[in-house]
Order: sequence, then C-alpha cells, then structure tokens
Amino acid sequence: MTVRRTRVIDKWRWLVAGARRLAAAVPVLGLLVGVPVAPAAVGVAGRALACDQPGVPAAGVPWPQRMLGFERVRPVADGTGVVVAVIDTGVYASHPQLRDRVLTGVDLLTGLPGGNHACDTHGTNVAGIIAAAPTVDGVSGVAPGARILPVLVADRTASLSGSAEADPELLAAGIDWARQFGVDIINISMSFYNDNALVRNAVARAQAEGIVIVAAAGNEGGADSPNPTPYPAAYPGVIGVGAIDQSGLRDPDSGHGPYVDLVAPGVDVTVLQRGGGTWVVSGSSFAAAFVSGTVALLLSRWPDLTPEQVGQRLQATATPAAGPKDGYGAGVLSPYHAVTDQWTEASARPLPGLPSYAPPSPPSDAAARRAGLAAGVAVVAAVAVLAGAALVPRGRRRRWRPGLAPPRATSTLDDRVRPPVRLFSDLE
Repeated sequence: MTVRRTRVIDKWRWLVAGARRLAAAVPVLGLLVGVPVAPAAVGVAGRALACDQPGVPAAGVPWPQRMLGFERVRPVADGTGVVVAVIDTGVYASHPQLRDRVLTGVDLLTGLPGGNHACDTHGTNVAGIIAAAPTVDGVSGVAPGARILPVLVADRTASLSGSAEADPELLAAGIDWARQFGVDIINISMSFYNDNALVRNAVARAQAEGIVIVAAAGNEGGADSPNPTPYPAAYPGVIGVGAIDQSGLRDPDSGHGPYVDLVAPGVDVTVLQRGGGTWVVSGSSFAAAFVSGTVALLLSRWPDLTPEQVGQRLQATATPAAGPKDGYGAGVLSPYHAVTDQWTEASARPLPGLPSYAPPSPPSDAAARRAGLAAGVAVVAAVAVLAGAALVPRGRRRRWRPGLAPPRATSTLDDRVRPPVRLFSDLE
C-alpha cells in the first residue's frame, strides 16, 4: 500500500511539473527572442486553490515605520510617477490599501489573466510595504504614490514542496517582461543559490536600460545553514538587502556576505495580507521591499539618477551599524536622509598643512643645576627683603635697643573671701 501511494504521488508531481513547464514555455521562448508576451498569450495550467486566508486588523503603527520615519519624506516625495515591478507570487489587488495602486501585470506561472490576483500572500506582503495607502494607526507603504506591476512567477500554495522559490527560467522571463513594460524598479524578494546565465543576462539587460534592481539576501545565513551565495542579490549592480530586528541586530537567518549593501527591518514586520487585514512576517524578502520603496521615493524626486547613483546614495546616507560589513553592509536604510541629503560631484579639498615647529632642545645637566641654584638664591633674597621691610622700621623706632616685655598687671581688688551679699536685706 505504501509503495502504491508513493507511485501515485510521484505521478501527480510529474503531471503538475509538466503542466507548469508547458505553461511557462510560451512566455519564456518569446521573451528570450525579444518578443513581448501579453498576459492573454500565456498558456493555462491548473492551480491548487489552498489560498492564504485573510489577516487581522493592524494593532498600531508597526515598528519599522517608527524606526525608518519615512512619513517625514512625503512632503518632499511619495513615489508618484514611479512603477515598481514585484516579481513574486502575484498581488491581491483588491486589498483596500492597494486599490488603484496595482496594475494588471502578468502571470507567467499558470497563464491566468494578469498577475493582480494571488493565492499566496507573499507578493501582497511585499507590495504593501512598498506602496500601501497610508492610514492613521496602521500599516503604510513607504511610497504610496508609486504603482505596483505584479509579475507572478511562483506560488507556495500551488507547490507540493511548500516552497515559494522561483524557477530561474521563469524569474529571467519575469525580469525581461518587466523591462519591456518600462518599469523603473524591479523588486525580487526571492533567491536561488546557483548562478544562472539566463537570470544574470536578464539582470544585465534591465540595468543597461536604467532599471534599479533590489534583491533579498536570502534566509539561509543561520548557524545551522551553509550561508550560500544568494542570486540575484550577488550579481554586480544589484542592491542586496539583509534583515535586522527591532533592536538593530541582524536577523540570524539573514544571508551575510559581500553582496549585502545595506540592511532594513525584516523581523516581525506587519504587512498586508491576501484577502484583507494584516499579518506579521519575518525574512529578508520584506527588508528588500523597504529598500525598493525608498528607491521609489528617490526616483520620484530625482528621476535622472542612474542605478549606480541610487546605490551610492542609499549606502552613503545609511545609518552606520555596529557590526561586520558582510552582515550589515553600509548600515541601516535611512529613507529621509536618502531623499533629502544634498549630493555633490565635487571632490573634497585637502586641508592646508600646519606650520613646522621645532621644539627647544632640553638643557644639559650642568645648565639645569645652575638654573636650580639661581632659583634658590632668588627665593632666599626675596625672603630677606620681605623680612627687612618688616623689621627695620621697628628697629629704628627703638633706636636698635632690645625691647622689654611689659610688667604683669597686679589686681587692686581684695581677693579675700567674704560672705554673700543679700540684696534688699534692710527690708527684713
């Protein structure tokens, strides 16, 4: 019975994998030859509808908003005019705080129309951090004026393994689709751990067209994990993001290495949930979303910044962290300083040199002894002069005769003991 059941499961996995490969074949082939694929042209495959459930109402302002203070930037920039591609598990566009903020996008995994639907809430979590409508006492997006382009390439709820990792071929296709759409930023909150030529080349093509790519550093950096190199965060020019907790310490599971450019909140983060409400999650996926939202703020104010300049500004304005560079990069993300600090291309001028100064040579031993003797004589002479000034006038007044002590005064009173005197004794 056990053998038969195993064979059935293996057969089911083979059928599901074959259906997904067939669904992905059309968009992948089209994008590899440079032909944009409309959502309606994507193949259709089945989906296991074990969707994530709605969340709960927000319980106050989340700690990342208080730490980063990105609300202070909104009078200057709010992300208006910027499009952020979220290559992930789709986005639940019907969430009240995402309405009118999510474009149609594409579903490269199943072929369903658009990517603005979601069974897996991961992409909705990420999109909410980037662009959720602000509320008085709940979750607010970093750049609520930005627009989200959902590119669906993975779905944990439709995976027998329960993993939301993207197939590198689908991820490369998603990057090319977003590039051809004309986005400004690509957020990739997922990782794989083997260099892939398709993804590497897709990243290079997007960067060549001025698209900023932000990627998570992965969650395999714990003591019991091998801390493998995460891609695409490790590709040149990609902004790699690690996760920290509320105290500013690196999440032990967050990947650490030279690919970490800076860190952002990624532990116990309150996010929008598929179906409505909020949830609390952890991982470098959500730290990357805070950085993508900040990049949207930057580009809404400075639209001519290149991807290299965006990375330089984020790192130059980060708050230094008291930890190793491979775990924290340049430090903690600072949206306010990234947007408002002034930038100059001028090189620093060197300070003028100090004038040379030669200290006097120390005196010899003989000279030191002579100087000490002279000082002693001077002190004695000064004491003699002061004493003379006080005694000479008195000596002159006495004509230099010795003075006598004054005689002891004698009492004129009768010291004999007498009886006490009684007052008013005559009245008795």
